[in-house]
Amino acid sequence: MRDVSVRAMADGKALGVSAKWDAGQFCYILTDKGVLGCAIFNPEVFDKENYAGAFLRGTPEKHYIEPEDLLEGRVDIVTEGGAKLGIEIGMKGRDALDLLLP
Repeated sequence: MRDVSVRAMADGKALGVSAKWDAGQFCYILTDKGVLGCAIFNPEVFDKENYAGAFLRGTPEKHYIEPEDLLEGRVDIVTEGGAKLGIEIGMKGRDALDLLLP
């Protein structure tokens, strides 16, 4: 593992995590209600466990490397739990995070 960072976000109500290694990276923001993250997560598992999730797919031109990168991107995948909170495909990550915060 090349680099892992964990830090408080959203006034201490969320935890931002990023992990980087030679072949890639991923990041996410964890709240009491669910996860906003890059698309490395399996939404089927979130649905099976009734977890709220909203995920953004990176592209070769736009990688999600740090948790803050997720805030300006657009949500591509929403779990059933995330949809129940009002998260929708296409909304900004920042707006999805607002719905995931207490």
